[in-house]
Amino acid sequence: VNALKLLKGADFNITVTSSMMVIKSGRTVINLNVIKDSDEIIMPELPALAGHLSISQFRKAISAVSLAASHDDGSTALMSIHCAFSPANKTVSFVATDRYKMMLRTIPFDPIDPAMPDFSMNILASSMKSLVSGLPTNDSSIDIHAVPDGSQFVIRDVQAMSGVGVVASEFVQYKNFLTLPFPHKVKVEVAELKSALEGIATLIPGEEGITLT
Repeated sequence: VNALKLLKGADFNITVTSSMMVIKSGRTVINLNVIKDSDEIIMPELPALAGHLSISQFRKAISAVSLAASHDDGSTALMSIHCAFSPANKTVSFVATDRYKMMLRTIPFDPIDPAMPDFSMNILASSMKSLVSGLPTNDSSIDIHAVPDGSQFVIRDVQAMSGVGVVASEFVQYKNFLTLPFPHKVKVEVAELKSALEGIATLIPGEEGITLT
């Protein structure tokens, strides 16, 4: 493609030999190596199919939890989204945290084998967001291909197949925060809480915290 751009729409001739493709246009000559059958690129074997996810639910979950991932921390774990699959419960949980806030979303997961052991992996939030952006906009499902040790993660739909790199760093023990004994629970409107906090924050100097009582 880049070679053709160099021609800028001019007429050209192509000559092909067993090892070279030569493109000539006026004084411009471009030599391209020809890949032989023996040099054919061999793609890695696709991990086994683990199950299916709704595209719309997957997109909404990643969009929500990615807001809690760190964007400038040196820890790859804090810059990642933790994906915890539970075939027995037919769910997958996506978690992200930057130490100061944490976001968790759990959506249905349709496993190929409910008896499959739980598996999880950490994927950079930026990579996951990029992967989601390339998915179809309809409400169809995607195939999830993964291995039990969480070292590979590939999604596939009717149009394409995409894989993302898995982060080796251990994720924070977020479940400890989910079992803390909170004596009181309060439900407030998101817009009202956001407006109140933004107003208070403008009056607080430096990096002092806000106390909720």
